[in-house]
Amino acid sequence: MLESRKKAVRNMAKEILEGMGEEYIEGASKNIRRKILKSNEYKEAGLIFIFVGTSKEVDTIPLIEKALEEGKRVAVPKCIREGEMITKEIKSVNDLVIGKYDILEPNDSCLVVNKKEIDLGIIPCLAADISGNRLGHGGGYYDRYLEDADFECLLVCFDKTLLKKIPVGTHDIRFKKIITDKNN
Repeated sequence: MLESRKKAVRNMAKEILEGMGEEYIEGASKNIRRKILKSNEYKEAGLIFIFVGTSKEVDTIPLIEKALEEGKRVAVPKCIREGEMITKEIKSVNDLVIGKYDILEPNDSCLVVNKKEIDLGIIPCLAADISGNRLGHGGGYYDRYLEDADFECLLVCFDKTLLKKIPVGTHDIRFKKIITDKNN
């Protein structure tokens, strides 16, 4: 029952994302990046865990480059097996290669980062609700990785996929702070 409700919302969110033009995604990504850079969470973080956005996600490459330029350490997820990921530190965006699911991820020479070292996580979603619940693609990668995490997280979401309510299960994590292209 829960999975079928989640699947329906995922399909709806994917339709919304498919309907978003490149111009909207570019402008929304810029607004989200600007808000992250202005946040105290970002300013105070020494090591940031951040995803690399795909074509229908927030473009995080400029944010990664800015963090590295500012001397922050940057860790990026790498899928290692079904439903499981690790984070590896990159020194440059040139350390990223096409990995599982055609997503850019750290190359094999990048070192694994201990979760306890991370100060801030910047987390993607397919959709979220106004209560801070996240809906991903359904693989459980982030839920498993974050279940015992002890660092601040900023959930990033396009305003068009920020919904009133999404179905959640007991393993789903609620986020305290959501950053969209529209909210303050």
